Amino acid sequence: MAAQVTAESYSFESNRSLNSIVRHIKKTGEMRLTFLKLDHDTLRLVVYANSSFNNREESRSQLGFIIVLADKSEKCAVLHYASYKSRRVARSSMGGEKLAFVDAFDCSFLLRHDISRMLGRHIPLIMLTDSKILFDVLTRSRYTSERRLMVDISASRQAYREGSISDVALIPSEDNVADAFTKVCSNGALNRLLRSGKLQHRVTQWVIRSKSPLAPCRPLTSKTGQ
Repeated sequence: MAAQVTAESYSFESNRSLNSIVRHIKKTGEMRLTFLKLDHDTLRLVVYANSSFNNREESRSQLGFIIVLADKSEKCAVLHYASYKSRRVARSSMGGEKLAFVDAFDCSFLLRHDISRMLGRHIPLIMLTDSKILFDVLTRSRYTSERRLMVDISASRQAYREGSISDVALIPSEDNVADAFTKVCSNGALNRLLRSGKLQHRVTQWVIRSKSPLAPCRPLTSKTGQ
């Protein structure tokens, strides 16, 4: 967020936020990206998406996502992450979550395409969200009152039904790694991922679908389902 402060939007609060970030970096200097050796036969992309509704100037939302490559043992490597102010105004928290979800899918779809070409086989793509409303809209054909989002929602539903998105899973907010990219607070999920190099979140809900060549993997190790 500090990188998005301009000369016009600079204020005393901006300076205080920047100082807070610097102090946090100094305290967590041992944090670093860890790249463990992964099992090529069980690779999948796992994507966390999140938004913070209406917390920026001009009633904009902060969006963020992180994409990791993981194997069946939950070892993972961070491939890409982003944190940015939404270009569109969201009218609800679900709207912000949807905007982050769409951007995360667009980026991860391209990454999956390149990795699949390099390895010569399909790589499952798992999308994770902590928004129950968004999860239901995508998997249960529920509708939203924000008609401006219907095009994005329809595109995501089609990707899910056709297998471009292998699975969509609902996770607890405290386990959403992307939370660190939308809110100014410490994020235990991100800390655990960086320290261990492993996925450690819980899956609250997913839709059990028949196995196909496009979606051979369950989201994670959780035993609960829908």
